[in-house]
Amino acid sequence: MTSKPKTEITHHQYLMALGLYTLGRQAYQKGIVAEDALAELLNREDRSDIGHISDAIYGDDKSFDKALELEGFIVLPPEQPK
Repeated sequence: MTSKPKTEITHHQYLMALGLYTLGRQAYQKGIVAEDALAELLNREDRSDIGHISDAIYGDDKSFDKALELEGFIVLPPEQPK
């Protein structure tokens, strides 16, 4: 790993950066919880079995519906009231 040139930041910038870093880590951790819940809901072993959906969660350009399709799920139409 090559070192980058040193850049000074103010303590205020440091605190703002730390806040954004913390926010990003928390969002990522919540994403993992959501992936685990999705895998369980869809009767898959774990989140590694829903890779396309995981990609969609983390910003790949796939939509959720396309990700479900790529994972082999077919969404049935809503049941009509009897």
